[in-house]
Amino acid sequence: MRLFVAIRLPDHLKTQLSQAQTELKYLGFKGNYTAYDNMHCTLVFIGDVHPEDVDIIEEALSEVEVSAFELTTGQLDCFNKKGGDVWFCSLMANDHLVSLQRMITQALKKHDIMFEQRPFKPHITIVRQFRAKKDIELVLPYIEKITFTVSSFALMESIRIKGELVYRVVASFD
Repeated sequence: MRLFVAIRLPDHLKTQLSQAQTELKYLGFKGNYTAYDNMHCTLVFIGDVHPEDVDIIEEALSEVEVSAFELTTGQLDCFNKKGGDVWFCSLMANDHLVSLQRMITQALKKHDIMFEQRPFKPHITIVRQFRAKKDIELVLPYIEKITFTVSSFALMESIRIKGELVYRVVASFD
């Protein structure tokens, strides 16, 4: 099983991000666009685990207390990657979000659960392996700032169903 911990997003935010994707596609920009139902903010990437280890991961995550807080989207930005850029919607700096992410990593460490350790840069991926056309100037779609309430997080599984990537909720925590 390939697992990660994430914040699920409200539909009105995913709709706006889908509209930005549509604008990029219309302009002819190729890439691996994130499916509407797969949009999320990753807090911790755990990676491949044996199914029998899910219970201990759920136990660790159940120890994390979530207090509701507000998150606000920023603008589009990218990570430059060799095989194509990753474009994302940034999330505004937020102490509550950083604290939640830190509590999750501490709970996983306490239970000796391995996870990917990289600097936390909160974002929502909208397209991977983005390839800009050489003859078209990239004009990024405008993303309206949206503030939404976070009151839970989820343990998610990344699976392929009929060749399509699907993110399935394994457990939710609030």
